[in-house]
Amino acid sequence: MSRAPAVDLMIDLQRDLVATVTEEADLEAALDGMFRLGVRLSLVVRDEAVVGVLSLRDAQRSHTLILGPAGTADGSRVSDAMVPWSQLSSIDWHTLQQCRIADLTVMFASSSAPYLLVLEQSSSRLERVRGLIDLQ
Repeated sequence: MSRAPAVDLMIDLQRDLVATVTEEADLEAALDGMFRLGVRLSLVVRDEAVVGVLSLRDAQRSHTLILGPAGTADGSRVSDAMVPWSQLSSIDWHTLQQCRIADLTVMFASSSAPYLLVLEQSSSRLERVRGLIDLQ
């Protein structure tokens, strides 16, 4: 079991480049944009709210499954490949700072969520996505 800080696994949205994309965006264009930017994931947004996550791994897997017979995308959208917000687990930023990687392994061993959202309280009623951990 690792004694390394769990924060080391996090993609820090205050420091690391993360793209955003809408649900209706063309999947192939979203993938191209991610490759050009050199990012592994995009937050999927609707009206300035995060509604899901699109990773290169999930998008490529979905993209391969929905290719047309000629090997070209058949109008697939980001919504076809994204992991919806409702399927994600979350942890508080301050809690994560106290955790080790081994702690996360135990905490989320039974979770089927592929990503762990790190949420930070920015005011008494507002939370923001501080980071993301790929659990796969």
